[in-house]
Amino acid sequence: MSNLKINNDFKVLVVDDSPFIVEVLKSFLARFSKNIFEAENGKQGLELYKRHKPDFIISDIVMPVMNGLEMSKEIKALDKDTFIVLTTAVEDKDNLAEAIEISVDKYLPKPIDLRRLEHIILQFLDNLAAKKTLEENRKLLEEYKKALDSAAIFTVTDTSGTIKYVNEEFVHTTGYSKEEAVGNSHNIIRHPETPKSVFKALWGSIKEKHVWKSVLENRTKSGESFFVDNTVVPILGIDGEVVEYIGISYDITGIREMNERNLQAIFNADESLIVVTDDRFDIKIVNKSMLKMLDIENIYDFYKNNRAIYEKFLVRDGFLSKEDLLGSTQKERYRKFKKVLTEGDKRQRKVAMLTPEGEERYYAVRVSTVSDKMVQNKHYNIFSFVDITELEFMRQQQINNIKLSSIGKLAAGITHEINTPLTYIKGNLEILKMDIEDGCDCNLKQEFLTSCEAMEDGIKRMAAIVESMREIAGVSRDEIAEINVYTTIAYSLRMVYNKAKQICNIKINGKLFDMSLDKDGENITMMATPQRLEQVWIIILNNALDEYAKSKLPFEQRFIDIQVSKNLDTIKVSIKDNAGGIEESILSHIFEIFKSSKPQSGMGVGLNIAKSIVEDHGGDMTAKNEGDGAVFEIVFKEKGES
Repeated sequence: MSNLKINNDFKVLVVDDSPFIVEVLKSFLARFSKNIFEAENGKQGLELYKRHKPDFIISDIVMPVMNGLEMSKEIKALDKDTFIVLTTAVEDKDNLAEAIEISVDKYLPKPIDLRRLEHIILQFLDNLAAKKTLEENRKLLEEYKKALDSAAIFTVTDTSGTIKYVNEEFVHTTGYSKEEAVGNSHNIIRHPETPKSVFKALWGSIKEKHVWKSVLENRTKSGESFFVDNTVVPILGIDGEVVEYIGISYDITGIREMNERNLQAIFNADESLIVVTDDRFDIKIVNKSMLKMLDIENIYDFYKNNRAIYEKFLVRDGFLSKEDLLGSTQKERYRKFKKVLTEGDKRQRKVAMLTPEGEERYYAVRVSTVSDKMVQNKHYNIFSFVDITELEFMRQQQINNIKLSSIGKLAAGITHEINTPLTYIKGNLEILKMDIEDGCDCNLKQEFLTSCEAMEDGIKRMAAIVESMREIAGVSRDEIAEINVYTTIAYSLRMVYNKAKQICNIKINGKLFDMSLDKDGENITMMATPQRLEQVWIIILNNALDEYAKSKLPFEQRFIDIQVSKNLDTIKVSIKDNAGGIEESILSHIFEIFKSSKPQSGMGVGLNIAKSIVEDHGGDMTAKNEGDGAVFEIVFKEKGES
């Protein structure tokens, strides 16, 4: 017994009212198992069995409360395969007969022969291991068959192609019953448009005992097409000759739909709003973010309610609306939507929408077309909506800052102009009041003085208003620091990018600008307030972009070219366009306040503010016409001060 190995999965129950016998058996059984349970009567033994389900039970027959036979009978009723060994010190034929009747496995007299018990246990463990292996193999074969039946179309044919067996998946996919299929040729599911050369190649391969693989188009009993990824395996007999063929086919008709589900899962993880159509512009995918925007719980409600995302587009200046997408059907509108997004420069467009909570959000929209890798000559159109609300707010804030600066300039001019006559009026009123008090001795004297007091009150009110306007006109003194001029231009280009990309291309030092351009691509430093310099670039860029509204040049010929460089202690920025140039009538005084070439909307304050900011930084700003456009040049000292 020295070579015995403990089986950690082997559980034993010892039932005996003799503590001494229990200890002896436990000591002996410890050689085989670490899982040994003990009970002093049949009742306790039955409770332990129900709790632990031991594999092997050794029990005395004669015990108080419940004897071994009664316990064994209860256990066998629960599981007839439980192995039970009964022991007794009394030779009792009745007990033995009853033990046999209830199928007790072994019967040992006391005192117990431990060698015989060892033999019984070893034999039991061998049987248990064999039974476990057999059960595992049986279960594995069942799982293999289950997996094959549930996942593949499985057929067996003889050497002439006559069907001998089909599984349930064949029945489910083809519509033919087993009785209709067995005994017939495989040709019953052959599609008439499949070339004969395919089957010639199939038979030529499998007759040579080679495995054959291909994608086939088949036909169901009702005449519908379905595609399978098919494998045919020749089965050889003892003599090495083909005795039958096994066909294993996977229905791949739904693979495209599966790919769409995978895409749905991928797009659901994207915070952007996404709609995907097929070539015919039928909606195939709507991600969770888009469903949330539409206030719809699932894609089925989307289809059921015939919803369309363009119905949410708000009418806003500079934004697409549903009126821009002409068409009587959804397909026509989505086709128009794609055309709008891809025509011309093929840049993204913007739309405004209301969330279910009533919040207005702004989105950059673009469409991309990708191939369906599973089906040739098929494509998806992916419409994606990226939230740019914060960027739009930043852009609007920059515009508002420019407007506020303009108001400040206006307020400064007004307060200066009002203060002079106001001082004059106040002084003369004081003299008039003194003259009335000293020289007027008429009945209307008090009435005159009352009128003077009313006028004084009005003058004080006007002075208070002027003082308030002085505060508004105050110039901001943001903290200056060493900054990169190139970076400020890059930031400004990002602010106007959504507008610019629909109007013209912009280059900075020869590089076409987009949002991925390195903002620190060059290092050109000076002492300045970056926010104020950015204001300068935005004013100039917006003026150039607005000028293109009057230009008939095609997009491909339009440009804004920015050059920034330094030479010794000088930094130069040149911004050039070909939008038609500056009208000669205003060129000489274009930087004066209220001078504008925009007849409808311009106040003529932007360039005045820009020049003031440049001069505050110790620089100079000039404008000229060159070729078919305007050129603005700004020159700073490298260590300029504000």
